[in-house]
Amino acid sequence: MTKNKNGELRKTKHDWSLVDWDQPTSVIAEQMGVSSGYISGRRRKYAPETIRSHHMKTHNMIDSSKELDWSKTDWQLAKETGRSHASIRKTRHALSRATLGG
Repeated sequence: MTKNKNGELRKTKHDWSLVDWDQPTSVIAEQMGVSSGYISGRRRKYAPETIRSHHMKTHNMIDSSKELDWSKTDWQLAKETGRSHASIRKTRHALSRATLGG
């Protein structure tokens, strides 16, 4: 239960203490049936210690994607991995920057 702006108790939709914040935001969002933006806001509020720097996210994204067949299209990889097309595109871009040293 939480209080609304009028001080009245209301039921919360989600018990944020039960969320496995070690998972990517996109995975949590899909499991809960909400947007990634909504989960990002909840992460900042309920689990800020799980927010990593952009550098660490990129490094982890590259490490976790080394086994993918990058000769396939972004759409094919998204379907195979269950990740979004945008996530695959960002990973491909990060990999090319890392490879080129940029």
